[in-house]
Amino acid sequence: MTNVTSWNLYHTINVRGFVYFIKGNIRIQVTTDDNIYFYLIDKKTLMPKLENVMMNYMCCNQMMFGSKVKYGISFKLNERSFNLYRRKFQHNLKVCIDDENFEGSTGLALPKHDIFLISKVDKMLIYDSITYQRVGEIPIKLFVSQEREPNEIIGYCATKDNEWIAIISGKNLIKSE
Repeated sequence: MTNVTSWNLYHTINVRGFVYFIKGNIRIQVTTDDNIYFYLIDKKTLMPKLENVMMNYMCCNQMMFGSKVKYGISFKLNERSFNLYRRKFQHNLKVCIDDENFEGSTGLALPKHDIFLISKVDKMLIYDSITYQRVGEIPIKLFVSQEREPNEIIGYCATKDNEWIAIISGKNLIKSE
């Protein structure tokens, strides 16, 4: 009894060119004479989705990017060498979600609840980590005397399961005061 492996056509991409894939990456590249196509592979359905198209200005037959997409190598058949490329710009596309003064503030992410907290002098601001909208705040009771300034948030932390947070309130003073 012999085991015969049969191959079935799963999906067709209507682009003809050289295919490149790195093990562990979720991206497949198809290099043609005119363009380089970048497809993302959905891990659940294993279906490719077109992510980006780049002009093949290097006139290469193959272009390879590392998994972090910082460096690239391109080469053309029947040529003696290959070209190395490095990313010129890092586009993080940071967006201002609040234009208040957050000098001295720190943040705490609670991914289980899809929120993050930002300390403000006398309160903890709560933001949704998907929409970046402010969804609430935790006020800190202040002790105000006639001679001193109000208390401020000194520190905070979350439990390992992200169910509880502890906030320490007081005043940071200079040692001799």
